[in-house]
Amino acid sequence: MARRILIGTTNPSKIVWLKSYLADLSGIETATLTDLGVTAPVSEEGRTPEENARIKALSYHQATGLAVVGHDSGLYFQEFSMDDPRQPGLFIRRVNGQTLDDDGMLAYYSRLAQDFGPLHACYCSGFAAVDETGRVATFAQDSVSDKDYFSTFGFLMVGKPHRMRRPGWPLDSLSQDPRTGEYWYDQEGGRNTIEESDYSRNYRQNVNRFFTNFFQNK
Repeated sequence: MARRILIGTTNPSKIVWLKSYLADLSGIETATLTDLGVTAPVSEEGRTPEENARIKALSYHQATGLAVVGHDSGLYFQEFSMDDPRQPGLFIRRVNGQTLDDDGMLAYYSRLAQDFGPLHACYCSGFAAVDETGRVATFAQDSVSDKDYFSTFGFLMVGKPHRMRRPGWPLDSLSQDPRTGEYWYDQEGGRNTIEESDYSRNYRQNVNRFFTNFFQNK
């Protein structure tokens, strides 16, 4: 019988993305929260994406008894100080006490970019994995404290949305390559050429290695 691993998110684009990191693992099948009818919200009170990923993974493991993978991210703009209320940080969807849907995010962040010009932006990510026994591990990819954070990993967030939309990841429609000024969606590959860059290859290798080591090389 295949080992079942739960994808700990309801974000449709993130489900596909996280599944891709598990595709090379042998003897596993993936399940989603919808598959299992799990609807309980998770309180994300961590101080970093890595901590929030851990909270999510452990919460869904406790609810289902399954092995779980979790992810969280932070969004940062170079134009704003870290204590500026306009700095999203870990609260990308939570603005002024409200949780925004995809349309709300597009409206809010496009206005922000219109008001302050193209914003120099970057994400940082945290991953977590929990096995059936409750053993847990975490992994952080990129940090806002890195000296070259924005120049190495960054992109532009602009005020005019691209016509294309990706459910769950609406801000892709506002994202441009800072080197060319092209929208991610207009570059070769349909999203962004960073997916073919050395950085992206290293990113994928690092995350693949994390999940492989955890689930198959105990």
